[in-house]
Amino acid sequence: MLVSARRSVRRGRAAAAVAVVLALSFGIAACGSARSSPVGGSTAAPAVIPVLNVTIGSPTLTFGAMYIALEDRLFAKNHVDVNVVSNAAVATQGALLVGGQADLSVTASSSGLALRLQGQPFKIVSTITYYDQRSFAVVADKGITSIQELAAKGSNCSIGAAAPGTAGYGYLVTIQKAFGVDCKVSIFSTTPAVEAGITSGGVQAVVTAPLVGAVLAQRGYNEILNPSTMTKSVARKVAPYSYPFAVVGGLAPDLKAKKVAVERFIEALRQALALMQGLSAAQLGAITARDTAAFAGTPVAQLTSTYELVSSDWNNEINGLITTRQVGVTLSNRALSYASSVDMSYFNATQAVPKCAAGQRPATGKVCRLS
Repeated sequence: MLVSARRSVRRGRAAAAVAVVLALSFGIAACGSARSSPVGGSTAAPAVIPVLNVTIGSPTLTFGAMYIALEDRLFAKNHVDVNVVSNAAVATQGALLVGGQADLSVTASSSGLALRLQGQPFKIVSTITYYDQRSFAVVADKGITSIQELAAKGSNCSIGAAAPGTAGYGYLVTIQKAFGVDCKVSIFSTTPAVEAGITSGGVQAVVTAPLVGAVLAQRGYNEILNPSTMTKSVARKVAPYSYPFAVVGGLAPDLKAKKVAVERFIEALRQALALMQGLSAAQLGAITARDTAAFAGTPVAQLTSTYELVSSDWNNEINGLITTRQVGVTLSNRALSYASSVDMSYFNATQAVPKCAAGQRPATGKVCRLS
């Protein structure tokens, strides 16, 4: 049974989801609310408010704009009724979309393209955040203080990560090559399971979300790859490709059937990202302080980006996903071509999105469209 977005966020089974939303809500109250007009410039409520049933990949900063849009009622202000089916849908979002229980998914790009590899007509319609060195952290037990110490153990160690085909597994593959880590790999299906893997002593290290990494560090574990403190040279090693990480997408027939609602949804996320950009580093730290110190002092513009995903960027997307060892991901697979996988018509239909100046490329965190 579907529940309202706000109710789902507050009463979700994951305690971390509640913590994130409470922290975001606190920050918004302190910093003010966005008051942008709905798509098309009309402030009058339409006669019929379309409904979108939506899944969110996880309750983390990767999808922060979604939680801000919910808490600041930006979807309601843009005249779309958003029902959150699940806000921890990493393992279930595909089934929910294909089964007709969800219309739209705010998810990792790897999850969306996995559906395409299964023959489903999944289309990316907007980007939210990009994969880079800030996407993951590596945490080790209390006897390992650096990635070099972990590598020195050879195969006499174990490391936990998400399953092949995910960005988290791709991060693992990258650090294995970059630092010579040869630990035995244990696969976990959920973020809580990854966390439990190290706290129970089942593994000596884990690849996990920065949010979880910061929490574990507060409990005495060692964050041996910390996205907020790593040098530029290390950052280039752990994230050689930057590509759309959190995206908005759905099955093509569902998107077409709910075209107006999808456009209003994208506009609400654009407004949420604009609101985030208006925060100072200190305000961002205040918003996230209850959950993580990993991004304290980090300008919001480095954490958010939304612009048209153009074909010239698509090779980075596929090259990045090749590192995840997802079966079938190749540059030559037509099912994963830009034309097959991306539809920016919904994004460009949001008239409130300013067009980039001639020859201008939007910097990370700057909201504009290229066409």
